[in-house]
Amino acid sequence: MSGDFPYIEGTIASATDFDNDGDLDVVCANSSSVFVLENEIQEPFGYATFSLHGSETPVPYGGPPTDLSLQDYNLDGYQDVLVGFGDPSSSTGTTDLYLFANQEGVGSERTLVDVTAVSGLSGNDKLAGFSVSDYNRDGLSDLYLTRPSSSTFFYKAKPTGSQDQNNWVGIRLKSSFGKNNTDGLGATVIVTAGAMIQTQVVDGGSGLASQHEPDLVFGLGDYVGTVSVQVKWPSGHVQNLSGVSTNQYKTISDDSPVIDNDSIEFSKVFHVNTGLETWEFTWETYNNSTPALDKVIFDLSGVPVQCQPDYGVLKAQWSRVTVVIVPIGGAKYRHTLTYEDVECKPRCQIPFYVKSAVVDCSSTSVEQLITTGSCLIIGK
Repeated sequence: MSGDFPYIEGTIASATDFDNDGDLDVVCANSSSVFVLENEIQEPFGYATFSLHGSETPVPYGGPPTDLSLQDYNLDGYQDVLVGFGDPSSSTGTTDLYLFANQEGVGSERTLVDVTAVSGLSGNDKLAGFSVSDYNRDGLSDLYLTRPSSSTFFYKAKPTGSQDQNNWVGIRLKSSFGKNNTDGLGATVIVTAGAMIQTQVVDGGSGLASQHEPDLVFGLGDYVGTVSVQVKWPSGHVQNLSGVSTNQYKTISDDSPVIDNDSIEFSKVFHVNTGLETWEFTWETYNNSTPALDKVIFDLSGVPVQCQPDYGVLKAQWSRVTVVIVPIGGAKYRHTLTYEDVECKPRCQIPFYVKSAVVDCSSTSVEQLITTGSCLIIGK
């Protein structure tokens, strides 16, 4: 780390791309201050150092921070910071909410400005925790407060004064069949709107006596038009979408292929005129894949030489091998790999796997087994 950090001890923290430069910064709070450790990737080595920005002047808050959330409350394209301060377990003292706007600082730096007084959040009763969620799906972050000494309380967000609401896009991730978790936790989502590029990460939820909504909202300011979205799934699969409409939520489902192991079949046809066989492998996947990347992989480690096929791996690039993929409904696809002109392998057992893939993500089946019988001898 670089810079002077007088208020590091006792913080809570969360990560976001605070300055929209493509890397994750760290937003911190303690009983004296809210500040940002700005990530400054060092080239050419690619390691991170951090410099201190934000609300660096000590402020007499009502106690230690209890919760911190990062949301774009004014939808200008930059993440703002909401922090609760105080001790909810104490019978005395207050617990307060503070809202810090992410605004332009010196030069290209961003800074945090306390806008609590004009936000309508001041003067709360003792606070146990808060939950941030866009309950009416209008892009604005609403607040639900839990308070130990009085009833719960709800804040519905609205544009400031007569100001028109900025544009936005909401992203929800789902992985019904993929190798990722159901909600895409850990995925990085990058939204490009004209010259503005924003990066957010789906976390597992946080909050004291509550949990914030996992959906991501990207403010777009006065940008008009569609946006591009890139999702970097935890599995390593990268998914790109263009022409995504704004001012609404978009659910993005993981489209990487997943093999249905129960669907795998092997069959063969003997050709009397040649004495050779055609081997056919079929399997089904959830989601499509690239035919050129479909493979049948033989495990020949314990297979006698006379039982081994000509190729250890079958794929469309080899002669005598073809691959066909057809949709069969229900987000499923049937794959057929055909291997022509195979010499008969009498009384052999050959383990194999099938594999389907897109350019950056693959799915491999559990082990299967070919069991051959006797061969028909063709006289000359």
